[in-house]
Amino acid sequence: VPALQDSDGTWHAGALAAAVDNMCSAVVFTVVGAPTATVHYGLSYFSPVACNVCAFPMIILYHDD
Repeated sequence: VPALQDSDGTWHAGALAAAVDNMCSAVVFTVVGAPTATVHYGLSYFSPVACNVCAFPMIILYHDD
């Protein structure tokens, strides 16, 4: 998605931070059972991520129907 890319065609750092924040919020919500605010949030970027690569592979460990 071009809106999520920087000038080099990799994930924009802000878009990546928003995706990580949403994923962490979802995890906390499943554990706590209610929306929870974080006090400190920090990311370290080691290398750019290509937009055509799945940055967040997930495995569903348990699903209760």
